[in-house]
Amino acid sequence: KLGKVDATIHQQLGQTYGVRGYPTLKFFKKGNAKDYGGGRTADTIITWLKKKTGPAYTTLASVEDVEKFKADNKVAVVAFIQDMESDAMKHYTAAADGIDDIPFGVVSASAVGEALELEAGAIAVFKQFDEGVAMFDGDLAAGELADFVKSNQLALLTEFTAESAPVIFGGDIQVHVLLFISSSSSDAETHKASFTEAAKEFKGQILFIYIDSDVEDNGRVMEFFGLKADDVPT
Repeated sequence: KLGKVDATIHQQLGQTYGVRGYPTLKFFKKGNAKDYGGGRTADTIITWLKKKTGPAYTTLASVEDVEKFKADNKVAVVAFIQDMESDAMKHYTAAADGIDDIPFGVVSASAVGEALELEAGAIAVFKQFDEGVAMFDGDLAAGELADFVKSNQLALLTEFTAESAPVIFGGDIQVHVLLFISSSSSDAETHKASFTEAAKEFKGQILFIYIDSDVEDNGRVMEFFGLKADDVPT
């Protein structure tokens, strides 16, 4: 069910649910409200809703299923867990249920796990950038998987775009280093390479973002920081 409320008229209702800005989307499940934290397009809203109303993870029955799962998603988490009733599975499901914008998959067939060269209990974060895959080596029972996935959600160096902005500002890492460059300049790639190298030492602690001054929409970002085109790179 979808409903809308004009909180400028129904002010008390807005206050009850902590509405401070517009638009605000709230998802109710068994009477409990959860804030929507995804993007502002129809596709991202639908993806978020499917994750909240359907199973927290996708069952991957073949190597082909896994490869398609990886190809269809910029970031995807895959676990090789044979006992679907195990504590490991419960902890994995809890992590999957708590992260709305990244799909989680489960391989239980030993033949598929072996073909993918995954050991029993292994959890991999597949990424279409940087090193391609990051193997989880933390404590699943202690809830460390969620932080690990989030630290691998963005590339070491991420371009600021309308698509990446919600992930950058809506994530748990609130310390950001911003590099303003002109992509058409001769030294742009050198600056990006140096910035990426520095980012490796602060993975999971600081986000390294670059803003392309050649992109017209980024003019407002430049203005916010009191920068002009002549100030780039900075």
